[in-house]
Amino acid sequence: MSTEQKDIQNLDKPYTQGSLFDEYEGEVLPVEGADRAESTKATDEEMLRIAQLRRLLDYHAYRYYALDKPEISDYEFDRLLVELQELEDKYPELNTKSGIWNK
Repeated sequence: MSTEQKDIQNLDKPYTQGSLFDEYEGEVLPVEGADRAESTKATDEEMLRIAQLRRLLDYHAYRYYALDKPEISDYEFDRLLVELQELEDKYPELNTKSGIWNK
């Protein structure tokens, strides 16, 4: 009887822990994409830049919206925002969804 036939036959039986992996006992199976996971971690410099961009954007948004005294142009603000969004897209685990631009 093939493994597929056994699986179909066992559909009516209650699940017992480990039953799905009994035939792989003792084997280490590769996880697809595991080699890429390490290479997508943000460097210290990138994490520092993300924090810096968030502070800058908060500061300049406050000056623009609350004080009506901007220090940088809209273009410069947008450039900073795009840089932050690109870094957060590259490293979604660092995206905190905080700040005026994410509300």
